[in-house]
Amino acid sequence: FLCIRNIRIFLQACSTVFNIGQEDLFEPMWLYEATNFKMVLQTLSKLSNTRFAIDKGARPFYLGEERIDDDIYGGLGDDMDKVEDIYSTTDDIYAPIQEEAIDEDIYDDLVSVTKRGGIMPTQEAPTERRDYCLNEISETEGKYVEALTMIKNEFISPLKLAITREDKDKIFCNIEELLKVHSEMYDKIQDCFFKKTPTIGSIFINFRDKLLIYGEYVSKLTAAQDHIDILCSRDLKLRNLIEKCQEKANGNRFNLRSLLSLPMQRMLKYHLLFVELNKRTNDNHPEKDEIFKALQAMKDLSDFCNEVKRDYEQLETLQQIQKRIWLPSFYLKKGGERCHDLEKRNLLVQLRNPVFCLTKLCWCAKEG
Repeated sequence: FLCIRNIRIFLQACSTVFNIGQEDLFEPMWLYEATNFKMVLQTLSKLSNTRFAIDKGARPFYLGEERIDDDIYGGLGDDMDKVEDIYSTTDDIYAPIQEEAIDEDIYDDLVSVTKRGGIMPTQEAPTERRDYCLNEISETEGKYVEALTMIKNEFISPLKLAITREDKDKIFCNIEELLKVHSEMYDKIQDCFFKKTPTIGSIFINFRDKLLIYGEYVSKLTAAQDHIDILCSRDLKLRNLIEKCQEKANGNRFNLRSLLSLPMQRMLKYHLLFVELNKRTNDNHPEKDEIFKALQAMKDLSDFCNEVKRDYEQLETLQQIQKRIWLPSFYLKKGGERCHDLEKRNLLVQLRNPVFCLTKLCWCAKEG
């Protein structure tokens, strides 16, 4: 999600700062999924030929009018799938831990254990690299529950009397429900270490469906962060109250807007944690198959949240357009998704009037 957000920021800058036309901009998912890299090069070519880039010493390049062979870029998507394998073969992920500079990233500060270099005092010292993986899952889960508890106690509770129920739901969404689920899951993880049952893989397999509530959270995250800005700009007393909450919670190191991104960051870590655990578990280990299934379950969770977020943003876009249509019985959401076909897009941008193309319909707006 952060990758796609960064791509969108880049495209917005290309349009607003460098004055590159919409017809020369690629869609974020084309770069993220490497499905239309030719259009990415087209954008970069236009960017390299802007006066801003040339003045900074950039060397402009041109693609020319000739057709670029699809075979050159057709395999990029498959190549990207190999990246995970490259990282999973790195041997020094759990090498002897050294003191690192303090990272200001909120996840590392509140949840990650790599900086501290320690393990939970109630757990045995790890004897092999697989134990480091298990300890990291357990310790970071415990710290994540602490962080969610902090958000509930230091922000949600104090702000209840200062904002409406609707504002609370918009800002904090289902964080309290997330806390309940993760508290239960953390208890199971502790049983895994001290009672040897259930196994770590079975825990995440069984909790997969409960974790699907992340779909709602990540899809509404940007709107929640924007809503904080809107409320604070309108109400000085509320802004001061939030700042006091931030000071009490973490010495004002992180604002509420940043703290809200923590659940999304945690959700995206599960798949990576199980990639490493699966790698460190021998093929003949009795839990090998279960760990692999848990890895797939966490990958499914990430994919699900990605789809929910994409659908939510699609609906938001259609609702914004719907407001500008004077046809009470005409609903855009019945027209399918926005069409990203390159040839159709290039044709449509040449038309004089605004054209909207969905998978099930296409219409042209009148001037004025």
